[in-house]
Amino acid sequence: MALVQAIGERIQMQHGGRAAARVLGLDKTLGWRVFKTAYSSDEAGLLAVFPGRRAWGLVIEALQQLNFPTAAVAALERTLDELERFIEANGIPRHALLEWLHSLERPDEEELQMVALRKQAAEAYRASFGLYEQACMSATLIAPSSTAGLGSLAGVRLIDGPERNLTAGPHPIYRQMMTWNKEKVDRSAGQSSFPIGAIRAPLLPELSSEGLTDDELRVSTRHGRREFDFLGGRASRKEPMYFSFAEMCEAVGPMWSDGVDPEDRVESVNPIEIPCSRMVYDVLIHRDMPLGGPVEGDLYKAERPREAGDQINRQIRLRCNAKLMELDSSVVSASLGRRGETYRALLAHGAAMLGTTLADFRVYRIDIKYPPLSSVCVIGWPLPVRR
Repeated sequence: MALVQAIGERIQMQHGGRAAARVLGLDKTLGWRVFKTAYSSDEAGLLAVFPGRRAWGLVIEALQQLNFPTAAVAALERTLDELERFIEANGIPRHALLEWLHSLERPDEEELQMVALRKQAAEAYRASFGLYEQACMSATLIAPSSTAGLGSLAGVRLIDGPERNLTAGPHPIYRQMMTWNKEKVDRSAGQSSFPIGAIRAPLLPELSSEGLTDDELRVSTRHGRREFDFLGGRASRKEPMYFSFAEMCEAVGPMWSDGVDPEDRVESVNPIEIPCSRMVYDVLIHRDMPLGGPVEGDLYKAERPREAGDQINRQIRLRCNAKLMELDSSVVSASLGRRGETYRALLAHGAAMLGTTLADFRVYRIDIKYPPLSSVCVIGWPLPVRR
């Protein structure tokens, strides 16, 4: 994160809070809070010790006076300013950040009833479908492209705890991302980001279960898209398996409207094709990307006009109480369970593919338990009109 990049040259994880206070010339309490914010693995817990605005001002002043890296300190200032704007825009009490985060996890009675019904449906699909995932966490990251008027796109996905029983037929757990606009469909949009000779790309072995074999995860190509079919884990595996994928397309769009069609939009779509206990879908928009209106998101019934899945029609909004949340990039892995840090690393990998960092993005999320099978999560916004 931005704080680690700013202080990491002189204050590292093994040094501790007292050393941070001594190096920065701060009192012990603030030095400990700065250290805890930088290096704590418990992102929800660190909100309880997160310094206030005035305290951060003292920290920035100390970093500048002690000649810490100028660019890193400036990036930290921008991140903190964005966080303060987010807190103010959402009416969050500055002294109650942790309570606010926990409040997002308290569903009302209606939502509890809907979750119970969706869970019953998911368990039925689990038995008949033969495939299941404990969690599916996906994200689309969008940043300006070097090609004027277009954007660069990264797609990442983390599948946690996949299950397969003998009743399951062939069905991929991951399909290569595709893009489309009014003129064309590209079913292999991320192909150019695959390393030469990497037959298992876009799988990221370093963020997946160790020692994956072809009899566990099979790779094939269909309709021009690379697919991964989970065949089940070996009997010797004692821990739940997980897989991470990441790919990138350098030029998609356009990212501007000519003003002729008022319905011109950017839409990022995440289909739910395998029953799961929890779906998280994030869209990360670079702060330099133009927006023509508010970002909106919801779940819809999915209909594919052709087997190749050229484009997903979605016209019926599902009554699932799917809520779009805007998050600060510093808390993207909070409350995501055992794979939270892996997902954060995956998002950071996606940002690096676009030549940037997580701190440069606004994050919009839909998080839903037992999402309806054959639905799509759509997050989008109007294209701005080029003047």
